[in-house]
Amino acid sequence: MAPEPFSTPPFHSQASTSSSGPVTPDDSESLDRVWSAVRKAKEREMQASPSKIKSLERGRSPPILHSPLRGLPLEPSMQSAARVPSPAPPLRRQRSIVEFRESSDGTRVTAKFDIPGIAKEDMNVTYHPFPARLEVSWKTVKITEREIEDGMSVRDIEERTVCRTIPLPDGTRFDEIEAKLQRRLELTYPKMRAARAKPRTPTPQRRGPPRHGGSESRTLDAW
Repeated sequence: MAPEPFSTPPFHSQASTSSSGPVTPDDSESLDRVWSAVRKAKEREMQASPSKIKSLERGRSPPILHSPLRGLPLEPSMQSAARVPSPAPPLRRQRSIVEFRESSDGTRVTAKFDIPGIAKEDMNVTYHPFPARLEVSWKTVKITEREIEDGMSVRDIEERTVCRTIPLPDGTRFDEIEAKLQRRLELTYPKMRAARAKPRTPTPQRRGPPRHGGSESRTLDAW
């Protein structure tokens, strides 16, 4: 005789009530009302309590920026200062070493050179007739001593030559220039005047050396 197949008894869901019978439509409606009341109470509780996101935002510290130059943190109040570059320092006006003064009659000019610490032998004034000009030059020497190992010292000598050129009117003679050296070097020479240029006419070229001198450069040594 073959065995009978195994079967389980039918299962019926039970409500969370004291009765052990099957769930009826009235019981389902009562459960829906209970869950609806629970959801409404939970919604009222959530509305009354502050939002978690907003509370976290209020408790969060302000963001900190990092400077790309030094890696130091910058507060948000310093963002505008970090973005705007600092203004460049104002340029200092350097004092010129040459001062020009015009005579009372307006025919001559005196150039005063303020170069303290320059010895007479380190200063030179040269007159050039073509084109007419004065060249003022002086030499400065800077000596620096520094010690090296084993008690030895090294002396560095730095020489610098400075030259200034003063244009003169055409035809200015050497004897029309005055030079004087006291506390400052003073050069007095004819004033340059504006004149209308005359048209050039071709002139025949002469062969041989000029008949008279006066084209060489000369050095002023009136002090």
